Amino acid sequence: MKRSERTELKKSLSPAAIWAVALGSIIGWGCFIQGANWTARAGGPLPLMIGFVVGGILMSIVGKSYSYMIAKFPVAGGEFAYAYQGYGRTASFICGWMLSLGYLSIVALNATALPVLAGYLFPGVFNQGFLYTIAGYDIYAGEVALSVFFIILFGALNYFGAKSVGNMQLTMVLIMCAAVAISLVGVAGTGHFHVENLLPAYGEGKSFLAGFVSILALAPFLYVGFDCIPQAAEEYNFPPQKAK
Repeated sequence: MKRSERTELKKSLSPAAIWAVALGSIIGWGCFIQGANWTARAGGPLPLMIGFVVGGILMSIVGKSYSYMIAKFPVAGGEFAYAYQGYGRTASFICGWMLSLGYLSIVALNATALPVLAGYLFPGVFNQGFLYTIAGYDIYAGEVALSVFFIILFGALNYFGAKSVGNMQLTMVLIMCAAVAISLVGVAGTGHFHVENLLPAYGEGKSFLAGFVSILALAPFLYVGFDCIPQAAEEYNFPPQKAK
């Protein structure tokens, strides 16, 4: 297709919407209900916190690279477009397929995470219609229906326009931030928080270095959500240079 025939996307995403999409993609439900498991993995809260901080600093290099490429190539496609511009059709073809397979797996991962989250909020409600057991987990038709419902819902929202998704994401992220703020105020205000609850700082089953490395290895998988920002670069209603 010639460049003159290329259909351009509508510029409908505000800076607030992009911020919300990025933050909402990076910070998932696991940050709120997996803390105990991550602490056990790290051997204590100290290597856990330091591992996430260092991991975030390392991932900021990737974020900086994205902001540079967005300013140079403010088009839809993200890594696919960059591979095409830099290395040609073959490289972009391979990159596109790898991205597609990765995103398909992420859809399945997030969809199956919903029943886990629902199990915390509504214990037993969706455990209806036993289907089978896999890897020690019982799978129910109610959980499958919940996952399928949200896949269709968010698929429809994305189909009908990025602006509606951006606005919805902004609302959800603001609610999330408010919930975190309320939780912090509640913990501080009740008077039940004690530093002793954070002890031992490390050493539960592994050394500080081993715990730190285990979290550092995990951190990139939890910080990569901002790759959705270059995917939507063509839909910014603001100068792409401000994406950084």
